[in-house]
Amino acid sequence: MSQGELQQGNMKLLDLAAQLKVKASKSEVRKLASAGGFSVNGKKISLDELLKFDLLNKENWMGGNFMVLQSGKKDFYLVELSE
Repeated sequence: MSQGELQQGNMKLLDLAAQLKVKASKSEVRKLASAGGFSVNGKKISLDELLKFDLLNKENWMGGNFMVLQSGKKDFYLVELSE
């Protein structure tokens, strides 16, 4: 994923999770977050945090370039931010 894609489309974490097919739909991602089953870089994300999460903030990316999304106990997604 490029930084330009994030800035151009004003992409939210919910959109990113849907694009990665974390769940079949955005509503299922919302339900997962509401149930406490969605994490970013090892930190559980509530529904409010999911909707307000700032993907453009470099502090939310490990090493400034990587983000690990977790759905449930076993499903992990590594997202790399390219220039």
